[in-house]
Amino acid sequence: MGDASNRELVMKEKEAVEDFKKKNEAADCFLQRKGKNSLFPWTRIEEEDEKLQNLLSKLHQREIIRTKRRRIPWSGGNVLHCLLCTLWWYRVPRKHPLEDDDVQEFIKQALDSSPVLMCETNEVGETPLHLIAIFFPNFIDQSVLRMVCYYFKRFEDEYGVEDLYLPPWRIKNKDGNTPLHMALMESAPLRCFHAFLKLDHDLLEYQNNEMQTPLHLLSPCK
Repeated sequence: MGDASNRELVMKEKEAVEDFKKKNEAADCFLQRKGKNSLFPWTRIEEEDEKLQNLLSKLHQREIIRTKRRRIPWSGGNVLHCLLCTLWWYRVPRKHPLEDDDVQEFIKQALDSSPVLMCETNEVGETPLHLIAIFFPNFIDQSVLRMVCYYFKRFEDEYGVEDLYLPPWRIKNKDGNTPLHMALMESAPLRCFHAFLKLDHDLLEYQNNEMQTPLHLLSPCK
């Protein structure tokens, strides 16, 4: 009976060690790639690219964008960076692609598959949330930020990296700008500003490389 208990204890210890190693390796990977173009190996790039191409073809047929070809961002990035750049570059006046059901479903499915996508940065340190703030600041509200928060929490839980990685809304690009900085630079509406502060009031204290906080940029806000 004692031998059986010992074997069970040894097995549990081995499992605990393996689990610890796995989480440690993931944490090391994230810390090394922080602020870089983090295309992690478990991101199914080819599969997501095929889905993206199908989506763009559909949007082109419905005259929401001017081409069915995807645009490769000059600064790199993942499939969400690519989607957002394409929607902006080939936009049609008075169309709102991020409000389209197919676009929202694509983003949801991509994040359900790989929640890390929302945390990955391109070569200039911008997350997909930065690009939404730059290209589509009017789209950002509490529901959008709740979605970002949800997938960031899932990313932390699934990969065991809690407190090891900045949330997307706190990540700064190469110029030191958070997504809130970028949204205000693009004259985002006040509801966007309020939504960010409701999510994380500490964002008011974040300075960019020009020593500007979001409050310095608030004056052009609609």
